[in-house]
Amino acid sequence: MLRSFLLLFIIFSMGNAQVDLAKKCPNGWTIFGLRCYKYISQPANWIRAERNCQSLGANLASVRNKLENSFLLSLLPSASTRSWVGAHDAVQDGQWLWSDGTVFGYTNWCSGEPNNSERPENCLEINFSKHTSRARISNQNALCDMLDRK
Repeated sequence: MLRSFLLLFIIFSMGNAQVDLAKKCPNGWTIFGLRCYKYISQPANWIRAERNCQSLGANLASVRNKLENSFLLSLLPSASTRSWVGAHDAVQDGQWLWSDGTVFGYTNWCSGEPNNSERPENCLEINFSKHTSRARISNQNALCDMLDRK
């Protein structure tokens, strides 16, 4: 009897936790893990896209693992949509950083990337399930993320 009660209590508590998490993201944002995400369909260069995210209390999205990469791709309207994410190597060529200050560890580069073919290519776009370096002057849509609001 006690086990049944504990199990029901845990299930009920977990259900409420999920509802509470959803309330922490602003309207129009999607929660994934402990972060809130939003696709911005407003083509801009990388710097403008980052500023657009910052105006919403966020940064261009950081991609920390394969699961998060798949989730971000699910936010794009089509497989051919290109979107800025927050990585750049503008400080030192080849030293990739996330604009929110988190460690750059996960990579899912397209074959041959980064290659600086559009000299310079200091920014990262996500598309076709891979990452491609691009010149920051090209216009792309954006994926923003922020920590959930407690």
